[in-house]
Amino acid sequence: MLKVAIIDSGIDWDILKNNEVIDSKSFLYKNKKIEINDNVIDESYHGTFCYQVINEEHIPIEYIIIKILNKKNEGHSLGLIQALRYLYKKKIDIINLSLATVSDKYLLELNHICEKLKEKGVIIISSLSNSMKLSYPARLPSVIGVVGNILKHSNEYWYSPNKKIQIVSDCMPVLVKNKNGLYTFFGGNSKASAKFTNILINLINSNNKYESVIDIIEKNSKKSFWETSEFDYTIKIDKIYHPIEEDIVFKELKDIVIDVLKITNSENGKLLTHSLFNPTWGMTKEKAGEIFNNIEIKFEEGDAEILKNTVDFISFSYYSSRCACANPDDNSKTAGNIFASVKNPHLKASEWGWQIDPLGLRITLNSIYDRYQKPLFIVENGLGAVDIPEEDGTINDDYRIEYLSEHVKAMKEAIADGVDLIGYTPWGCIDLVSASTGEMAKRYGFIYVDKYDDGTGDYSRKEKKSFNWYKKVIASNGTDLD
Repeated sequence: MLKVAIIDSGIDWDILKNNEVIDSKSFLYKNKKIEINDNVIDESYHGTFCYQVINEEHIPIEYIIIKILNKKNEGHSLGLIQALRYLYKKKIDIINLSLATVSDKYLLELNHICEKLKEKGVIIISSLSNSMKLSYPARLPSVIGVVGNILKHSNEYWYSPNKKIQIVSDCMPVLVKNKNGLYTFFGGNSKASAKFTNILINLINSNNKYESVIDIIEKNSKKSFWETSEFDYTIKIDKIYHPIEEDIVFKELKDIVIDVLKITNSENGKLLTHSLFNPTWGMTKEKAGEIFNNIEIKFEEGDAEILKNTVDFISFSYYSSRCACANPDDNSKTAGNIFASVKNPHLKASEWGWQIDPLGLRITLNSIYDRYQKPLFIVENGLGAVDIPEEDGTINDDYRIEYLSEHVKAMKEAIADGVDLIGYTPWGCIDLVSASTGEMAKRYGFIYVDKYDDGTGDYSRKEKKSFNWYKKVIASNGTDLD
């Protein structure tokens, strides 16, 4: 049976289910010293929230509950260090730390005990500060650092051993039990750390063959590379602090709920004072249902038959992006299919004024897939250009190759983001009359057709440079773009 330690604000003993607490200890900072005793009653409920996320599937676990945070969710680095030293003497598999300090005052001592625990085979999981500042112990090489993000699926995570904060886990707020039978939302980096601990417990328990924990983490990761911002190392404090009430996820969620439910200013006060958004009080399940569950979707007779006709995949065309602004008349315009838009000064444009934006394709793919969760198929994508044969008859359309290459790269990046992209067909394989302008001069194909706007030409056909290039792209499934 796995042994998991939760170092946090303690526990509400009434919420423990089907699990055995084999040990508990408090290391609270009081009167300029660490007081050690057996009282781990949770005064802020932060530790109890973490426990509920970790114990979501009620897997039999032996827990060690360690309290270092007071009722304000404040603690001291020395309390954390002593708690870790205490656990070093125990048989333990995983330590969850949904907490952080941005102080480096006791960094040497903290790093030393974390290294000792790692040598012993203990997995330490720690959240980045909710302020997103450079924080410890998440930043230490012996610790698996976790930062939260809104992921498509709560049970997925990203892992990169080369990053200082190796794990991205889901931080979407979830409903958890609070004191006195009330409920509240729990999210942010604290939730993300607890969620990854939950995921790891499940992965270890379901692992049928012997693998190291790191191998298990790496094998089951959704992503191994992602862009990240640099963490600003500017704040120096000597306390471990969790600004739950300032969590951006809660703020955004609150705003969404208020907007969707059309909550008035008078109702807004109630919503925030005694509600799911208040980390101290919460609300009853009945009251939550009264506010949030008034929307009823009725499943009528015949609906099941109608729903059979949902699509298997979503197809769309992409050529360029468009911009909007508050004062469109004060800005230059650019052409595009069907209608014009404000010119984006950061983008190149085709000879017909269509702005070239491969990144826009990646964004579009992610946006559509995030909304519908259906496989995607790009059925049109290409560059309309004037192709002029050289004296030797060759048609060197390097501009078309560049356009298509950059858009294929964008597709590959979207796939790495998690988009299910099942197909791509460019427009078009052979020159034809442009659907948007009625011209032959505006050519898209890999094959040149000897026909011109004045009606001349014998319709003979010739391969452009892009023809053989695209053959390689198809044969390599997009890996050979040179």
